[in-house]
Amino acid sequence: MHILAFDLARKCGVAYGDERCDKPRSFSFPLYSEGVKEGYYFGAGKLGEFLNEWIQVNVVDAIVCEKFMDPAAQDNQATIISGLIYQGAILGVAKNYDIPVHMVPVASARKDFCGRSTAHPPRKAGAPHLTQRERERRREDTKKMVWDRCAQIGYVDRGDTPDYDRSDAICIWSFGVGHIARAPRALMLSSPAW
Repeated sequence: MHILAFDLARKCGVAYGDERCDKPRSFSFPLYSEGVKEGYYFGAGKLGEFLNEWIQVNVVDAIVCEKFMDPAAQDNQATIISGLIYQGAILGVAKNYDIPVHMVPVASARKDFCGRSTAHPPRKAGAPHLTQRERERRREDTKKMVWDRCAQIGYVDRGDTPDYDRSDAICIWSFGVGHIARAPRALMLSSPAW
């Protein structure tokens, strides 16, 4: 089963391969330039165009992408809007080709791939709230944890410049391979999003 995985962000991570491959093809590309006001609209069009062209030249049996987080968990409005728009672009193009799309909670994919969902232990009840800088550091540490795991397995070269969007896509691809491609149909991860 050929799985195409996406880490949906301003810089989109992509991983592709079947369950028998040693290492997925992976890369990332910008959907729009940083600082462009409401660039996510342009980015959604670029993502849809990319997916349409990819499907025309590659076998794609399933698409796996990170499940959009609850808007209450997001810090800014652009992240909320872009997440919804990008998932809509994926679902719309995939539906035209009858390709199932599976939405995966990113914490579940990381736990499956790295053995834990974050690089830091959960905060204890009653602990003071984290500062913005502490939240950003924890996020960066978690992204690095996924990159390091990709390097350890051999999915990326240790000498490569870290590309966290690429490694997140590989993590999601790996989850798709383990829970969709190799799972008995009755135990499949979920029904497709459409």
